[in-house]
Formats: sequence, structure tokens, C-alpha cells
Amino acid sequence: MTRVLIVDDAEPFVKSLVRQLGDELHAEDRVVGAASYGEALSTVRAAARPFDIFLIDERLGPGLNGVDLFQQLRALSPTTGGIIFTRVGDKAAGDRALRAGAYQYLPKPFDVGHLLRSVQTFLLSRWLEQLESLPSGYSGLLQYRR
Repeated sequence: MTRVLIVDDAEPFVKSLVRQLGDELHAEDRVVGAASYGEALSTVRAAARPFDIFLIDERLGPGLNGVDLFQQLRALSPTTGGIIFTRVGDKAAGDRALRAGAYQYLPKPFDVGHLLRSVQTFLLSRWLEQLESLPSGYSGLLQYRR
């Protein structure tokens, strides 16, 4: 049951991504949008269970930084991953995102299919990490059989 939080100050963009990713991930009710820094913090604080991944725009308005928000959200939900959206050519922002623990950064504008593949790759890697951490008696589950 994948849970995704999308944060961007452009509300139409958020609504569009919520709809598209909800459809593609078959998680319409578990892909949530927030159009502000404060709304994102409130959403995570009120969540009954943690999100799997945060998708955050690096620029959230005057003086508001998506990497800083990601760090605050991770303090509330330490196991949640993140992808940060940056301006094309803003490698410094991408590097800041990665240093802050984000899984990846994507330059805007991006193809939604590319974002979807990035989210799916993150979720798959998280799932494999969980499988590998199972007690040794479960190791047979990891073997591939034809």
C-alpha cells in the first residue's frame, strides 16, 4: 500500500501529479498533495502511517526551500524517501538534495513517466532492502526459480 506525498507551490501541478501517479500506482487514495510548506508538515504530522516517499519541489515560494522541508519531514518520518524537483541546470540544488538524504533529484520540467519510473525504482529498492533484512530462515524466499 504505497503512500506518496507531493509538495509544490503550484497547486494545478500538484493536482495533476496526484491524479496521474494515483492512477499509475493504483493508489488513488494514497497519493496526497500539499501546495505549501506548512500544509506538508501538517499532513505528515496527521498521517496515521508514514509515507513511503516525498516528492518535493526545491523552490516552494519566497524564502522556502524544498530541501529544508525534506529534512524537516524526514525528522518526523525517518524511513520515508524523497525525490526533489530542481530547476534545469541547478546542479547545486540537486547536490544539496542528495546530501540531505534524498534518493534522487529530477530537473523540471520532467516527463511524468520518468518520475513514475523513479518512484517505482525507489519502492523496489526499499522492498528488496526489507527482504534482505529478514532472518536467515527466510532466505529461500529470495532465490529465483524458473
